[in-house]
Amino acid sequence: MIDFDTDSLNKMAEEISGFTDDLSEAIAVDSCVRKRYKHVLICGMGASAIGGAIFADSMYYSSKVSVDVAKTMSLPEWVDKDTLFVACSYSGETYETIFMYKLALDAGLDVVAVTHGGTLKELSEPKFCAC
Repeated sequence: MIDFDTDSLNKMAEEISGFTDDLSEAIAVDSCVRKRYKHVLICGMGASAIGGAIFADSMYYSSKVSVDVAKTMSLPEWVDKDTLFVACSYSGETYETIFMYKLALDAGLDVVAVTHGGTLKELSEPKFCAC
């Protein structure tokens, strides 16, 4: 008989069960976004892209705003001034996400950063609005 260590499975179950609470908390945060956009481009890699993918899937049939997730190193051709760019990186150190964040700023897009810290937080702080 093989003995399995189930600690990581138990921790994952706790994280998943708290997901709806996390969503409720996130929805209550004022993002300071006041403009109506035609497009939302969410950039993240790995686990940081999962929230964006869930959001994009949930909006697919119910919204006139197109939502897409980018896991690339360049902005799509359709990106324009009616696009909100959202950079997601828990650590704030994901190279690709930071690179894309800078591209979005250079393109003149409105940007939102979702992060716990790191370089992405530092880059976004001067852009933070107090609503």
